[in-house]
Amino acid sequence: MQLIVESRGLLAENQLGTVRLVQGAKEQAMLNIAINKENNNLLKTMWVDVKKAYDSVDHIYLLSCIERLMLPRWIVEFLQATVKQWHIEIRSGSEMILEKKIERGILQGDSLSPLLFVLCMDPLSRKLNLKYPKVGVRLDNQSFVTNHLLFIDDLKLLAENQDDLKSMIEETKNFFKTVGLEVNREKSATNCIGCEEDAVILEGSQGYKYLGITEDSSSVIKIETFTKVKTEILRRVESLCMTKLNGVNMIRAINEHAISVINYHVGLLKLEPEEYKKLDFEIRQVLIKHHIHLQPACKERLYLPRSEMGRGLACVEHRSENMLLNMYNSLSAARNSSLRRAAILKVEEDNKSHLSQIVGYLMTKYKLAGIVTPKVLIVAQFEMLNNEIKKRTNHGKLFKARDHELVSIRDSSTWLMKGNNQARSKATYCFLQDRKIFCGQEGQCPHCRSHRKTVDHLATSVIEC
Repeated sequence: MQLIVESRGLLAENQLGTVRLVQGAKEQAMLNIAINKENNNLLKTMWVDVKKAYDSVDHIYLLSCIERLMLPRWIVEFLQATVKQWHIEIRSGSEMILEKKIERGILQGDSLSPLLFVLCMDPLSRKLNLKYPKVGVRLDNQSFVTNHLLFIDDLKLLAENQDDLKSMIEETKNFFKTVGLEVNREKSATNCIGCEEDAVILEGSQGYKYLGITEDSSSVIKIETFTKVKTEILRRVESLCMTKLNGVNMIRAINEHAISVINYHVGLLKLEPEEYKKLDFEIRQVLIKHHIHLQPACKERLYLPRSEMGRGLACVEHRSENMLLNMYNSLSAARNSSLRRAAILKVEEDNKSHLSQIVGYLMTKYKLAGIVTPKVLIVAQFEMLNNEIKKRTNHGKLFKARDHELVSIRDSSTWLMKGNNQARSKATYCFLQDRKIFCGQEGQCPHCRSHRKTVDHLATSVIEC
């Protein structure tokens, strides 16, 4: 059914929910930013919250909508039979407490449900596109224009003036009445005084969270958005550091549960490289606080793969570079086939954002020549970490030995990859290696100057010295 919907273009381009081969909510949020910037953040706007969207769709409308799409008969009959059988059961052990047929709404949790819902919402997009003026981004030979953005049930109406916005709101309310939906006034917002009957007016420092990004009344991203993201990442790192996970699982959990929070916001929030670097520093400070990383151990080693004698922690700075490069390549490759992506890239380039200049930035930072691909970037990041380590008197000793023909880096990294050591223990072992306690000539003890500087002497006799 998904393939049929895509091949026949049954969804308006305003809707990016359930659409494949795009970046989903993130791409929609980037388009939102681009359109508003192009119009100097002066558009009249209403953010529409739908009250209990999935639970309110009328079944008669749903089946009628499916019929009108002229889908293959077997799909229509399957959906008709399925909808009639929708019901819920509440059980306590083996005893059934309640069984109730679902009279309206779309069954949540089913993989087909989002597609059914966006098909129900599509007639609204068609009506708005057909009847009302649009705003957009002017390109070289044409323009990308729209008057609303839609992601599943997250609707944002855009207009140049109050009258157009009010007309679209009335159209939306009439459509919702037909479908069985309702605008939730308390959770909807607008910057248009004439629309206060249908939504809360945003005033002063108030903001509205649309597609995960908090905007002010002019659709400008609020500074507090990144502050909240950073706070949440550090909170999760702190929480994980207090668990009893072993070294490998600790770092893996931090990567997947904490640092991954930044992924959605890379490219959306207009952050400079220094801000990503600062976030890495703050994460390391939490690790140091809980002895998951020790000072003055090698911080670059934290970010090397475990198979390369590192600890495998994700570097926010490096991750952002990879994501921005992939995003830029994706937008650039599709600018001739997608007006939406061309519009996003055009506004990014006009504003000279970090995203639009990422290729030149990477070529300068890593001294690269030719085409910068993700693979080339990963190698360059790895080499920079190694070069930084080798510059250090103590930290470089261990890693200079890796170039010896008899040294096996993979075998030397086995304890980091497969060892069941606690995270604090691994931090201690790495610290000892980084401080070259096990490397190089022993020399004299700097305390007594009469014994050789061995681990045994330092561990047992240094106090007497």
